[in-house]
Amino acid sequence: MLRLLFFVLLTTVLCLPKIVSENQDHGYYIVKVKNHGGLEKRDSLVDISFAEEIIKNDNKNILKIENEEVEIKKNNNFNDDEEKKLKKTVINQSKILHYYKDLPNFQSLAVFVSNKGYQAFESNPNVEYIQRSTNLKLFGTQFDPWWNLNRIDQVDLPYDNKYTYPEQAGLGITVYVLDTGILSDHPEFEGRASEGLSFVNGTISAGAKDLNGHGTHCAGVVASKTYGVAKNATVVGLQVVDQDGKGNDVGLITALNWVAANAIPGKSVVSVSLGSDIKTCVKVARPDHPEDQECNSKAVRDAVSSVVKLNIPVVVAAGNDAMDACEVSPSSEPSAFTVTSSTSSDILSDYSNYGSCVDMIAPGDFIASPYLDNEVVILSGTSMACPHVSGAFAILLSQSNYTSVDLLYKELSSKSTKNKFSFPAPKNTTINNLLFI
Repeated sequence: MLRLLFFVLLTTVLCLPKIVSENQDHGYYIVKVKNHGGLEKRDSLVDISFAEEIIKNDNKNILKIENEEVEIKKNNNFNDDEEKKLKKTVINQSKILHYYKDLPNFQSLAVFVSNKGYQAFESNPNVEYIQRSTNLKLFGTQFDPWWNLNRIDQVDLPYDNKYTYPEQAGLGITVYVLDTGILSDHPEFEGRASEGLSFVNGTISAGAKDLNGHGTHCAGVVASKTYGVAKNATVVGLQVVDQDGKGNDVGLITALNWVAANAIPGKSVVSVSLGSDIKTCVKVARPDHPEDQECNSKAVRDAVSSVVKLNIPVVVAAGNDAMDACEVSPSSEPSAFTVTSSTSSDILSDYSNYGSCVDMIAPGDFIASPYLDNEVVILSGTSMACPHVSGAFAILLSQSNYTSVDLLYKELSSKSTKNKFSFPAPKNTTINNLLFI
């Protein structure tokens, strides 16, 4: 929105380019603070006064720009309303958005700063790394009908037209769906769904009602009464992208930090059916090009790893770009459980990401699940495969206590149906394990 407004102003006010060039480079960044004292526990705080000083100095530059803006008004005879509009458009206030203190070994900050602020953080001895926030995208597309639950409770085809699942079916387990939110009053959830907080672009607000449908669909695959894997589990929607499917990894990390502070280890699962938008990111972001967004976000990987260290499994979609899942985040994070998509004929979906970072294959094509307006629709994608596994983990956690996420991962992997797929190169490094309940 800001870039569009700048463009409009540039077409009408000839003396703005200097100010625009100084403000366009403002952006969202994740700053990882060096761990000088071996801090591994939550609430072990580090000194961030250095960051506050950088923000203070960065905003001194903003005041300089504000003074130049007054000259623009004088030279162009703007009235007061035009001045206010211009001031709101061109002045970006640098700030610390969040201090992530609940993620073990990931003492970090989300900041909004200029290019000069970025350079100050990058050169500061207290900073391990600074990374520009990456845009996110959802991994689902709409189609028509369904078969999936039938597949995950049997080893071989043909289908036996039934889904048999354990009696507990996720009872007492909460699955946090980090997505577009949840339409919690959909009758398919039977009162077991709730709208949590919104974290879009790092702004925390109450009410994560789904206006897109993707999050509701994913939550439905986890726990809806007709279409869900774990039919007694509770689902909580944490909104990290908006109704248009737009957001960035500041929002995702902020939500993960909230999970770290609030979820109960051993009774919780995190389900993430989104990841880096490869259309707006590059494989390696360059320090001299702050507009670049790195596809394989170290900050996202570190945040996911921190949640897993709290004995909370994190299940992620591999992605729908028919590429190596190791090249994008969060699917590249080893501590996450990465899921790619299969068809009803036991073929890897043609859009599915693949490779050694994939931990399991699950149904993802033509999946029916709850949607907006109390409807049920069909979607396809690794977004739909991911919540099948999230539901499977909820079932396992409702049956037994697992002392570590690693043991939980190994249990589900050992139960999986083996060697049902044939992978041509370069997909042949993908694990040949199909989800089995």
